[in-house]
Amino acid sequence: MLAVLSGCQPQEGPMERAGKEVDKTADKVGQQVEKAGEKLQDASKESKK
Repeated sequence: MLAVLSGCQPQEGPMERAGKEVDKTADKVGQQVEKAGEKLQDASKESKK
């Protein structure tokens, strides 16, 4: 019965796919910004020594 129900789900439309791509891109950008912030903090600590 479960296999039959899972086959009835509507397929993703173009807007859903685009939304998922935007989410992925935002996550990647967020990770890069976090890495850049960490590098700035490390550089700041090094310059104070």
